[in-house]
Formats: sequence, structure tokens, C-alpha cells
Amino acid sequence: MAFSTERTYAHWVGKFAEWKRQNPSEGLQEWLSGMAPSVAPKTQAQALNAVVFFYKRVLEKEVGKLDFKPACRNRKIPDFLTERECHLLFGQMNGVAQLQAQLMFGAGLRKTEMLSIRVKDLDFESFTITVRNGKGGKDRVVPLPRSLSADLKEQCEKARYWWDMDQKQGNPPPYLPNSLLKKLGSQTAEFGWFWIFPANNLSVCPRSGVRRRHHITDRCVSRALKVAASRAGIMKRVHPHVLRHSFATSLLRNGMDIRSLASLMGHKSTETTEIYLHCLPDIGVRAVSPLDISPSNVVSAAFREDDREFRNIVGI
Repeated sequence: MAFSTERTYAHWVGKFAEWKRQNPSEGLQEWLSGMAPSVAPKTQAQALNAVVFFYKRVLEKEVGKLDFKPACRNRKIPDFLTERECHLLFGQMNGVAQLQAQLMFGAGLRKTEMLSIRVKDLDFESFTITVRNGKGGKDRVVPLPRSLSADLKEQCEKARYWWDMDQKQGNPPPYLPNSLLKKLGSQTAEFGWFWIFPANNLSVCPRSGVRRRHHITDRCVSRALKVAASRAGIMKRVHPHVLRHSFATSLLRNGMDIRSLASLMGHKSTETTEIYLHCLPDIGVRAVSPLDISPSNVVSAAFREDDREFRNIVGI
């Protein structure tokens, strides 16, 4: 699993253990029911998955059938920016942070997906980016913005500088999952596996304990976006995931169908993608009130012109 998932599961198992010490006579379903009024359904599901995983894989016990109170489903419209607001935002940024923000908006990438891009994932011939091991462990292909092509090639050259340095100093190659590492072996030392956005310093891998070069931390782009939004005078709440939402709403506004968008976003179901339909600001403008429809239009639409009986009744 992703390291972020590992940390999340450990967090929820710790929360459950703390609650269990205070309530030894109660179980998992009481804990889940207790959190229902104050959390979102996804949060409750996350907690459930974490503890069930712990029971099965660590304690080697079956949880059994659970009967708990589900959290209330309250679907909120996601925050998003218009194309104009996005360009105002980018205008207040520069350097790597600007390129990262433009890439998230231009390709609909999650923050972790953008940071995890490797050199070989960029295809400048077909203008595509291959997203590896995205949410749910899925791969997908997204568009590489042509306007960013030159900047990304320049960023690749900057990454090569750090790769050359690591080669000269004998530093370990970038992190790869164990299964992929066993399969590729010495190929992992090739430049294609290097990060597009490498960190300036080496750091210790939290899993293996090996000191190597990782990609830039996610705090850098989050901080830069917050500062840029303030300078641009954008009153909306701006964070990295807002750029992904903005990508989706922009494509819908320009005519993309839900199924194609779901594929680009990496969603399991189009039901998840449909939430962006509520983000379209002009949907209320394009709708026509029934009160504004002319009665003559209703008549002509509802009845055929050769319906003589109706024509006689209304005296047409």
C-alpha cells in the first residue's frame, strides 16, 4: 500500500485502541456508531477499513457481521476556480511551484500523483503523462499540456543534474516498491526512473531506512498556492486539490462527457464524477423556466398538426 495509507491506517488503529481501553466492554460497531454524527461517510469507511485490516492481517481474526449507525451523507460541491482565476493564480507564482500548479490544473493530477512523476512517465511525442499507482493502485493516462512541454523538458534537465550527482557520489537509486525492484534489478539506476521534481537534499526512507533522494515534499506547493491566492486577490479557499477540481469543471464546461472525464480523473464510477455537474456556474443560466415557455410552443410540441379532432375543439 501507499505510505500515506499506511500512516492513515496506523492512525485509526491507534484511535480505536485508545477508545477500547476506555470502553473495554464495547466493540468495533459501537465505536463506528459513536463517530457517525461528527464525521463524513468516507472518514467512517476509512476507519472501518483500517481496523478490519488490523484484525485480519495482524490479529488473524474475523470481525464478523457489523451493525453500526452509518454517517450521514452530505455531498458538498467541491471548491473550484475558473480558467481566469487559475491564470491569475499562476501569474503570482514562479519557478518549480508554478510548474507544479499548472501541471495539476492542466492534467487533473492529485498532489501525490504530480510529485511522483518520473522522467519516463512523460511522453513528449504523444503529449501524454502516465500516472503510475494512483489512488486505488490504478494506472491511467492523462494529457500533457502542450504549453508546458518546454518547461517540462527544462525540468528534466534539472533533474538530470541531481541524478548525475547521485551517480558520482554512489547514492542509492530512487525508491521503488519491492515487487518492482525485484523485477527490474539494475534497471532502476537508469535516469528514466528518476523523479521529475527531485528534492535538493537526501533523506531517510521511512520504510527501508535507506538514505536516498526523494521527490520534493508536498508542503512546498501548498504553501506557494496559499501565498499566490492572497496576492491574486482570490477569496476562495485555494489548495492543491482545488486545481484538480478546476480541471474537471473546465472540461465539462467545454463539452466533455462524464464517462470520458471519469476515466481521466481515475474514478471507479461515474457517480463520483457527477458531483462536478453541480459546479458549472452557467447551468442555471442555460435552464429555461417552464413559466417562460410559450403556450403555442407547448401545443405545437404536444399535438400533431394533422390531429383534426383537436384542431376542431380549440378552433384552430
